[in-house]
Amino acid sequence: MYPDSQELSPKELKRSIRLAVDISDRAPGPAVGELRKVLDIIIRNAYHRRIRDPRSEPLQNLIGPLAKAGYLPMRIVDCANLVKNIGNVGVHSAQKAITQAEFVSALQNLLHVLRWHENDRPAPSPEPGNELVEMDLSGPEGAPYANSIVVLAAQEPGSDTEEEWHAIRKYLINYGVKVLSDQIGLADNSESRNAVFVQLFSALDRLDRARKQFEKCELTFKPNQIFQWRKTLPKSKLGSGIDFESAALNAQNDQDRRFCEGAQTGSFEEFKLQVRSRLEKTVGDRPYLYLTFDRSNESDDRYATKLVNVAAALADVKVMPSKNQKKDFFSALKRASGVVFLFGDTDPSFVEDWIGYYIDGKRAMKANVKLAALYQAPPRDKGKREMELKIGLRREEWRMYGSRDEFLPEDIGQYCAELLRDSD
Repeated sequence: MYPDSQELSPKELKRSIRLAVDISDRAPGPAVGELRKVLDIIIRNAYHRRIRDPRSEPLQNLIGPLAKAGYLPMRIVDCANLVKNIGNVGVHSAQKAITQAEFVSALQNLLHVLRWHENDRPAPSPEPGNELVEMDLSGPEGAPYANSIVVLAAQEPGSDTEEEWHAIRKYLINYGVKVLSDQIGLADNSESRNAVFVQLFSALDRLDRARKQFEKCELTFKPNQIFQWRKTLPKSKLGSGIDFESAALNAQNDQDRRFCEGAQTGSFEEFKLQVRSRLEKTVGDRPYLYLTFDRSNESDDRYATKLVNVAAALADVKVMPSKNQKKDFFSALKRASGVVFLFGDTDPSFVEDWIGYYIDGKRAMKANVKLAALYQAPPRDKGKREMELKIGLRREEWRMYGSRDEFLPEDIGQYCAELLRDSD
């Protein structure tokens, strides 16, 4: 009946379901016929994989053998038979008109079959150029949001929101955003801590993986960093009052339905603008740090490199240059929101001198810095760990981070957070 149907992708099946919903108001008979066609494709695919090539066997001759062989659960058999029977009436009966309630019933039962099908069939391979797992893409330098990071939840091939997913990825990259995959291990990746999490899905998609992505991101992100968009089914065009999206949600289990209801719906373009607005805030929220350290000391130079690698995800960082250090330092005081003095293996006098220059600079000019940071790191000689610095700043003018016993670069996040609180 449908000789080329056995390899139709989940995306094409979902496209047919959307078409059926779209025409159901004005042509309910052909609409349930379209749902029956999707069912036919699914059952033939399963029969071909589990038993043999179904060839031209009618649909009613395929469901029973799949159930008898143990491949088709009885609850799915019931759903399939209901869709088949309503579809047969819609396509072949001239005496009986299909009601909206019958279409909704066929839709809901077909969604149960679709869920079973996607869990039962082998996962399809991504199309060439659509590999989504390893993704670390950056936009052009100098773009508006070049320092922003978005973790874009990956999708399985055949997602109902595949087109929108590629559209928002391109949109973000064009604005200079660094786009990361949610599969990089967010809890262990310092870059993701100040990022925005974006996820797209629909009620036609497999939701178990989407839920796991979201549950994992919640360990890392705050609510105002999470943006979820759910693509809804077409609305009734003739004012029938049928809410097809609610019908699709009611076909989900409680866990999936609650997950869907927590996502934003509506215009995809408005969703993109909301993400963009959040990125604008993120850019404004990034502190500008100036890092002073003893470049002649190998240990401190390594500490500085590691500290910058962590801090770059949270702030814009400028390091002390190898030449014209004082001139560069005083120039930076006019713009920097924070100054970090690294105290590791170097002699205390180095740090004390630069804190002195900082005090002089604040007095001589209108410096932007309100709070300085002394960042401790372990010296090579354990005997130096107890050495103390003479700091000529009031206690409210500086904070101490890190440790003389172990190097803790992640503590820079505490300093950035305090700078942001002071700027509010």
